[in-house]
Amino acid sequence: MECVKVETQCSSFWIGGPMDRFKAIKVFQEVVSQGGFAAAARRMNSSPPSVSRLITELEADLGVRLFNRSSRGISLTEDGGEQTS
Repeated sequence: MECVKVETQCSSFWIGGPMDRFKAIKVFQEVVSQGGFAAAARRMNSSPPSVSRLITELEADLGVRLFNRSSRGISLTEDGGEQTS
C-alpha cells in the first residue's frame, strides 16, 4: 500500500494510515534513549522496520532529518538534538 501525504491549512495526514504523532514522538525518544532502531524496537515490542518507518514519517512530517544513518549506527542531527531539548 502506498501512502500519500496530504496537507491542508490546518494539518497534514497520511492517506493509507494516519501517522500518530504522539506515538512517533515516543518512538523517537526511545530510539534516542536506546541508541538505535533495533534496540528501541526490542524495548517497545515492535520490529526495527516499523520503528524506522515511523521515524521516517515523523521526519517527513516535520520537514527535517532527525538522525544521521550509517552502517556504523545512528547519531542525532542538529535538528534532532533540538527535539530532545
